[in-house]
Amino acid sequence: MLALCDAYSNSGRGKQAAEVLQKIVDSFGGRRSKDLVPIHHRLAKAYIAAGEKDKALNELDIAFKIDPGSVTILRELGVLSLDLAVASEDQKTKDGHIDRAAKTFRALLLQKLDEGSPITKGEVFYYLADISHRQGDDKKALQMVERSLDSDKNFAPAKELLAKLKAK
Repeated sequence: MLALCDAYSNSGRGKQAAEVLQKIVDSFGGRRSKDLVPIHHRLAKAYIAAGEKDKALNELDIAFKIDPGSVTILRELGVLSLDLAVASEDQKTKDGHIDRAAKTFRALLLQKLDEGSPITKGEVFYYLADISHRQGDDKKALQMVERSLDSDKNFAPAKELLAKLKAK
């Protein structure tokens, strides 16, 4: 069933995937088992595929509460929060999502990120630089982007952000 849900999500049929995945979650009767973390993660991906990013954020929140040390969940939560901030028209909502993204990426700095991790230290520092820039703190953004490039000298998005910050 999980392979079918992944196929639904990947083909843009996130709504069908979400329906099946929600039945799996419901079958646990409200228990918060670590076995549910990948299900909530898949459910979040299905909601993203269906264009329902707020529901996806809720599913990632649930997964995070069950397994707060999951690098994959933290990454997805940070990226989605940043995406929602960029897309938001309401300044208060935008600020809330930016703050959430910042906290999430800072939490990733405390995790062990190795070769097999879904995100590198360089990417984490890049996201923190981008967030600082969006918050108007270009001094901090410059520090973070330099740390990103210290970690990965060839990371193109960090190079682009550095050029943008230095052009100011």
